[in-house]
Amino acid sequence: MAATAWLPIARGDALPENALAVGTYGVDGMVYVGRLNGEVGKINLKDGKMWNFRAHHQSHSYNAEILTCSEVYKWVALNKGDPIPAHAVAGGQTPTDGLVFVGHSSLEPGKINVSDGKMNHFWSHNQGKCYSALILVVEPAVAEVAPLEPDRPARVGPAAPSLPSSFPNLVRLSQEELAQLKANEVLQRDLLQDLPGVQDYIGQLRELSQENAKRAEELLLRQEGVQGLIQQYEQDLASTHSLRSRVLDLAAERDRVKAQQSPDVLARRLQTEAAADDHEAEAILTDVLEQAQSLEASSLSDFSRKFLQSKKQKHAKLALKEMILMPGTN
Repeated sequence: MAATAWLPIARGDALPENALAVGTYGVDGMVYVGRLNGEVGKINLKDGKMWNFRAHHQSHSYNAEILTCSEVYKWVALNKGDPIPAHAVAGGQTPTDGLVFVGHSSLEPGKINVSDGKMNHFWSHNQGKCYSALILVVEPAVAEVAPLEPDRPARVGPAAPSLPSSFPNLVRLSQEELAQLKANEVLQRDLLQDLPGVQDYIGQLRELSQENAKRAEELLLRQEGVQGLIQQYEQDLASTHSLRSRVLDLAAERDRVKAQQSPDVLARRLQTEAAADDHEAEAILTDVLEQAQSLEASSLSDFSRKFLQSKKQKHAKLALKEMILMPGTN
């Protein structure tokens, strides 16, 4: 069974099992990976059911396909020019992009197009073109195989001596002595040990027992050495993990400080937030138009207030972005 599948869905349909959620994005709330005509985008919900599909070239649609995933997946960071990783999930093909892959930026799903097997751009409904994103990767499931039972070697040992056809010593025993022999196992053992070849057989068994004891001792010593190596490896691995964690923390702190000092990063963030505000205003307007016949005056006033507030926030952030990028303000 395939790890991923694209299932048809329409407005008002319940989500299928294992629908792939990306996260909470702006006014959309929780969004899921969807596609329509080969273009990857986002699916938002209303009352827990499918509401709209939106993508870069599709403002909204009431029908789409939703991505499901039954295996473990991960999001891998990519920048323009980076090679597409193995097992990346393809979304389909569009006339302008060719093959596209599933990605997201700031938790908004969209498409990643490629050039010569490398990332070109990420495109989404709200953010448009981006030069970095995260791409969806689903590693193939590895079947668990039971360890093979090792072939047990055949038992090796000396061959037992053949049973004699007659016992001359028994002929010379009286009935009383025969009765004592029958009742006494020690006497029986002594009689058997005097048979031809038995002493050699016992000696061979003794040598084999001593050899096995020596091998067992060597195995125990070897096992102790292996256990020591395992303990040393575990200690080294723990030290490596601790050091790696410290390095990652320092790198994150460095990136945070660097980002705070970069006007370009702040300007891009303001641009994204302004786009989100504009998207929110357009979504409000769309909802008003869809429900115009049933809206009361108070509801219409509330929609108007939210629409104007979103537009004001958008223009304020765009103005602040322009101020940040003006020469002489850095």
